[in-house]
Amino acid sequence: MTRLLAASMLLFACAAPAASAADPVVVVQETRAPGTSNKKKPGVQHMALLKNTGPRPVRVLRVTVEFYDYFGKLLWARSAVPVPARIGPGETATLSLSTPSLEAARRTRYRVDWREGRP
Repeated sequence: MTRLLAASMLLFACAAPAASAADPVVVVQETRAPGTSNKKKPGVQHMALLKNTGPRPVRVLRVTVEFYDYFGKLLWARSAVPVPARIGPGETATLSLSTPSLEAARRTRYRVDWREGRP
């Protein structure tokens, strides 16, 4: 019984909610450019443009970038704060993050956390 309960809890924890149309902050563009020149660990400069599509300002903006392989296994994740960290309706913010060069990465996922501000 405890194994079944533990497996159910693990399955529930792994099932992340997908971004809905009601999310006010969306990624409108992403680019990648060669990053560090270290031959042992080549990197990639990962940049994303975020837009507030909601009717209210958002503040304390924080983005987690995750890379997954073909089978959905999490390969790498890191959180960063875009500039600016507070954006009004229709405004944009830029996220710039140095990431490792992962050949197995097939999917990038953005998790955006924020607090709603006053109009």
